[in-house]
Amino acid sequence: MARLGKVMLFSILSASACFAWSPRWITKDNAYDVENRGRVVEVRAAENADLVIIDVGLEGNLREGAICQVLNPDKTKSQIVIVASDRGRSVGLVIAKAEVRKGAAVSITAN
Repeated sequence: MARLGKVMLFSILSASACFAWSPRWITKDNAYDVENRGRVVEVRAAENADLVIIDVGLEGNLREGAICQVLNPDKTKSQIVIVASDRGRSVGLVIAKAEVRKGAAVSITAN
């Protein structure tokens, strides 16, 4: 019985140690802060839809297929869908009619 208690205590402590560190973007107090969102680095115009290059990738949880909201510096909003992502950068396709500008904040929307 004492061995079971030790095993349970060890597993609780190891689980709490794993969850003690969390990235800036996931903590509740920082989740909605504009400074902690990904930023648009470049906008490439195309015939049918614009491509947006973002300075956050898989480490910022921007996975392919994620629908994101873009907040421009002048407070106008647009939507993009992530079409490619690697560790530090991602590429999105603009799916709303609003314009996306360089420096805009990007965050994942709830589906």
